[in-house]
Amino acid sequence: MSEETQEMATPRKTAAVKPVSVEAEETVTNGPTVVAFKSKTEKAQVARKVLFTIDDEEYSIPEKVDAVLLYRYEDANRKHGGLAAMLTLLEETLGKDATETLLAWEDLTDEILTQITEMITGELTGENTAAGN
Repeated sequence: MSEETQEMATPRKTAAVKPVSVEAEETVTNGPTVVAFKSKTEKAQVARKVLFTIDDEEYSIPEKVDAVLLYRYEDANRKHGGLAAMLTLLEETLGKDATETLLAWEDLTDEILTQITEMITGELTGENTAAGN
């Protein structure tokens, strides 16, 4: 048997698996470690800032936006296209009620909607586009 064949036939030694403590009393002795996440019981009040107004009604977005929102936006864009991504963006930032009110506004035009979505994406990406620019 050649040295190379003998090396392939020799079983490799593996390190002993140490018990891993998971949560309070559960111990895992084999397999991967499982990390447990829990949902928050109450939603924290999020600071918001006004982005624009329509007939003196303020529309605001969160001051700090979680990066998860950008992933949701990109996921909706990839799976369903630009319109679904835009709706996801509006609902996640303005809120569902404000988005429904905005979309029901009779004077809403493509240009205004584009300007609003550009302002929101500018805030999210740090490329703040001032209103009217």
